[in-house]
Amino acid sequence: MEAITRISVEHYNRMRRNPDPAAIHRPSFWSLGGRRDVVDLAAFGVASFLGDEEIGTDRLAEIVANFTGRQTKLNETEIRKGYARIKRALNAVELDGKQALQAPRMRTTEAIIDQIGHTQFDLICDTRDKIAFVAEMGHLYLQIGGSDIAEPMASRMLEASTGSITANMIFHSVVPIATTLDQNAWHYLTAVLVMTLTESDGEYLDALNKLAYAAAPDRFGDGRPVQP
Repeated sequence: MEAITRISVEHYNRMRRNPDPAAIHRPSFWSLGGRRDVVDLAAFGVASFLGDEEIGTDRLAEIVANFTGRQTKLNETEIRKGYARIKRALNAVELDGKQALQAPRMRTTEAIIDQIGHTQFDLICDTRDKIAFVAEMGHLYLQIGGSDIAEPMASRMLEASTGSITANMIFHSVVPIATTLDQNAWHYLTAVLVMTLTESDGEYLDALNKLAYAAAPDRFGDGRPVQP
């Protein structure tokens, strides 16, 4: 744990002091704002390598809620609500005997191409549209959440994005698309699209469906997926 923490802190400090200088990139939406972000991400690294139990569910929920709060304009009430929901979701994962920070399983390029090749085209298009809507409305929610002007979308987005660890991961993966330059955004969107459609249990797609319904209920019905 000490070695992982030391290496992580050094790594994130270098990232904070030396941001990507490439002119084609806008500043990262999830940027490293200060020492607290570095310490939190280092603890996140410990949990990723050694298991959630190394830092505990309280600390993990605190990291997710506070990091989101520091990077956005959400008020303290919204952050506390998010913390409570993330903690409940973490406890549910723990009781189910799973690791909350379990990375997507590694697949060969050939296996991914084969699976996408057998995926219904309507499902691919529907998933693409949902990712785009969640990116735009999720970004808006993070900028004005907690304001009356954002209701009822903000409440829906808070509930959907903190309803499970998977939904929170998808949410944080998708939102930066809204702040990426147009010539690069489609690369990022495609990566999320492939990741979502090739996850075997359908958990990612289910989480995206709930987020899409929160973002645009009139467009995406009741959040149920398109049947492949």
